[in-house]
Amino acid sequence: DSGRSAVAVADRYGCLVGLLTENDVMRCFFEDVDPFLPLDEWLASGMARAPLEFFQRISVSLDDNLSTVVARMVRNSVAGDCACHHVLVREDPVGVSGRCAVLESLDIIQALQQPRMWGKPTLQQFAAETTVEEVMKPRESVFTCPPSDSMKDVLRVLLMTQQNCVMVVDEDGVYGIVTPRDVVRAFAEGVRADVRIMDWLRGLETRINSRIVATSATIGDAAALMVARNLHHLVVTRPGTPTAVGVVSSLDIAFYSCHRAMPESWHARVQREAGPTVGEVVAEEWHSHAVCDRGATLAEAAAFLLGSGRTSAAVALCDDATPLGLLTDVDLMRAYVSCWPRDYTVERWLLVNESSRPAILPPLLVTPSTRLTEAATLMFRAGRGGREPCEHLVVKGAGFGWVGIFSALDVARALCSLGSELDVSKVGVDQLKVSTVMKPAEAVPVCSAHACLREAFTLLMGSFQHALLVVRDDGSFRGLLTTRCALSALAEEVSPETSVEAWLASHPQGDLPRAISPDAPLMEAAIMMVERGLHHLVLKEPDSASLPIGVLSALDVVRGVASARATDPFTSLCWLWSRWGPSSCALWPA
Repeated sequence: DSGRSAVAVADRYGCLVGLLTENDVMRCFFEDVDPFLPLDEWLASGMARAPLEFFQRISVSLDDNLSTVVARMVRNSVAGDCACHHVLVREDPVGVSGRCAVLESLDIIQALQQPRMWGKPTLQQFAAETTVEEVMKPRESVFTCPPSDSMKDVLRVLLMTQQNCVMVVDEDGVYGIVTPRDVVRAFAEGVRADVRIMDWLRGLETRINSRIVATSATIGDAAALMVARNLHHLVVTRPGTPTAVGVVSSLDIAFYSCHRAMPESWHARVQREAGPTVGEVVAEEWHSHAVCDRGATLAEAAAFLLGSGRTSAAVALCDDATPLGLLTDVDLMRAYVSCWPRDYTVERWLLVNESSRPAILPPLLVTPSTRLTEAATLMFRAGRGGREPCEHLVVKGAGFGWVGIFSALDVARALCSLGSELDVSKVGVDQLKVSTVMKPAEAVPVCSAHACLREAFTLLMGSFQHALLVVRDDGSFRGLLTTRCALSALAEEVSPETSVEAWLASHPQGDLPRAISPDAPLMEAAIMMVERGLHHLVLKEPDSASLPIGVLSALDVVRGVASARATDPFTSLCWLWSRWGPSSCALWPA
């Protein structure tokens, strides 16, 4: 009702505890938060845009000039993690008491109408000479959604692109624009998140034709229109045509008026790297620091990996614990197949086989600040082109020290640690199903239950995979053989000549506790892997003895995260123009 886009929140003693913004309401809407949740609980949830700990970043003093205020807004907007279209003007910029006010970008351009407030006599002339085309976000930075999308789909675009507006478009043209102000109104009116966006647009009083400004208009004209109609966003068209070519916001005009140029990253702010850092993940997982003593035997090393749930361990060569390298489950499977003595020390085995083992390439040494999506991409790229799959990254510390080892299963662990639906969306796996990243059965190696373990594991190494399907003589599915089985066989002193059938009979896999539906969300598979300590899941029809549909490995989860990062999930107005021509960017009449 106030027409404001943010409000300061104080406790019963009058002390500031946070700032509630339109973005907070969008986030609540997207996350399906109870509308009656107390504000203090929301501000403490970790999802708020301006909790108390962000106050220094969003606060200005009464003595700051407007140029400083706008620069603060833009800096926060580019950072993308806190309120950006608002600042708190406070008598005491350090404390939480005293008088305060909320200043928003629309207030800034209202002041643009009064240059004396800026202390710049030439500002009025500048506003009259600068056109909207110089300031606007061009077509490639304007994101869209089709009329068939739901309100939740639109919220996802708004929250992830950080552009605060979405155009509703198809091949026939532009039907409308959705902004945070519109979403706040919908949330207050109890609109359902699954409502079709086109159906909702038809009921709006404010139509797109009331938001139009020409590219040739001055920023002074655009600012006057925004202030008169209390709008933060205008659709920019070519003069005399209904063709949309961009969008201009109140913050665009405010910043350009102060600095005569836009920040380099201003028009492309979709975050490419998301998720927790590898440092955060290995800090949570004590066994990420698994270090195998150089004097341990191969059998002891296999038992160590089995007991820790890891697929690799660092081996210290010197007394100062400087790592020699990684010892992986594949290394121990190779030692088992080659009949290396079980009591051979890890140190001697590594030194003898140093020339034949894959080295740790520099790109696979990552800093603790590396985000989940980047780490998954590095793993995926390192294992392409017929090379042995890359299951591990070494998280390096200061000097030559290692902080820990980040594995493929740690990617699944990191997905499970995501605290909200928006966090999952930012990583890009919210739309992925198991079927999109699984290996189909025909791509998985198969061996007979009568084969010996040596033959089966040799086949596994030659296929550059970590699991194979075991079948009976009649073609029915007998079980799954993985690198973990090789560790068990080595640790238990099982002869490599033992038949796979005998091995599976002595190590029952139960009622397929690793089975999952191909239609299940990838997040469900990640949770199942982490909770059960499994690196592979089987996709199989219930109560069927036939071969599984496919296999999903922890590395397939890595591939899913990497592929989501490589794909732009949003459609820009520019892309629609290139596909369907100018007609797709023409505004529909009100």
